[in-house]
Amino acid sequence: MVASMSSATTPAASVALRVPTFKDSMVGLVHLVKNMREMGYEPFIGEHDAVISWRWIQKLKNTLNQIRVAEELRVDYATQLLSDKAQTWWEIVQMMRTIKEISWDDFKMEFENKFYS
Repeated sequence: MVASMSSATTPAASVALRVPTFKDSMVGLVHLVKNMREMGYEPFIGEHDAVISWRWIQKLKNTLNQIRVAEELRVDYATQLLSDKAQTWWEIVQMMRTIKEISWDDFKMEFENKFYS
C-alpha cells in the first residue's frame, strides 16, 4: 500500500510550473485592453473637466480591482487607455521624471494634478 501511494504522488511532483514571462504579461495587457475597448470602455482623451476625469479614473480603478490587476501592472493598463491630449500628457510626464518606474499611486497623483484642476 505504501508503494502505491508513493507512485501516485510522483507524477504530480514532476510537473513543472511555468513562470509567466514579460511577453505573457504584454500579451495579457494587449488582450485585456482590446476587450475593454470592444466592450465600449472609452479611452480618456484629456478633457480638462473634473467630473469627466474623476468618472474615468474611478471607472478604471473599479475595473482594475474587479479583474484583479496587480499593482505593478496598473500603470501599463491605464496608459493604454489614454489617447489624444492625454497620451501626449503621459509622454511628457515620462520624459520629465527621473525615475522611469512610475507607481500606480504616482500615476493617479499626476493624473489628478493635471486633469482635476
